[in-house]
This record gives sequence, C-alpha cells and structure tokens, in this order.
Amino acid sequence: MKKSILFVLVIAFSLVMEQAKADFTFVEPVNLKSIIPVIIPPDSVDCISFDGLEMYITSGQGHDNNLRIMRRASKDADWGPLEDLRPGVNSPSSYDDSTSSISADGLTLYFHSSQPGGYGSTDIYMTTRETKKDY
Repeated sequence: MKKSILFVLVIAFSLVMEQAKADFTFVEPVNLKSIIPVIIPPDSVDCISFDGLEMYITSGQGHDNNLRIMRRASKDADWGPLEDLRPGVNSPSSYDDSTSSISADGLTLYFHSSQPGGYGSTDIYMTTRETKKDY
C-alpha cells in the first residue's frame, strides 16, 4: 500500500514538473582586447565585475601571486592603474593568492589561496566589503 502511494506521488510530481531546457549554442568568441588593457605576463585577468568597472588580476609568479585590481569610472573611461587590494586579502609572501571571482553585487570576492589554515595545500577563500568603493 505504501509503495503504491509513493509510486503515484512520484508519477504525479513528475507530470507537474517542468523540464529544464538547455538548447542554446555559443557563438564565435570575441576578443576583448579593445576593452582590456595590456597585461604583462605572467600577470593574468581573472574576472571583470558585473558592472564592468573593476578588473581583478592575478599578479606575480610561481607560488608568490597576489590579487590586484584595476578600476574605471565608466564603461567608456580608460582603466586606472594596477592597485593592491586592502591588507588581509592577500596572504604574506611565498603563498599563492590567485584566481579570483567577484559576486554580481560586487561585495564578495572569492579566490584561491595556499595560505596556512585551510583543508589542504590550496583552498577557496572569500572576503567581503561594505561598499564597492572599499578595496
């Protein structure tokens, strides 16, 4: 009896659920060199904020990388200078802080780090800020 009720519920539930549709196709990629300033290797662009006004960069070499930022006032403005993030985001030298991603609201930064205190040799960390003017 319980199995038949469960079976009926599963069938009923599956009939009312909508199927996920993923029939989209990526088009030919576009090189963004017209909006991204020249970054000298080994530095690399990790991500651009949702509003397009901040660019997060991994800067350094080997296991001594740090996260840095470039900003601009509007999407039409030039990028400002490469700047260090506030103390506490990057760990002391000889640790790798890299591969960042900023949340859509611009207040939470996720990144990869080899600083001590994690679960393994590298972990994912996050840091928050009160406003987008803080960095």
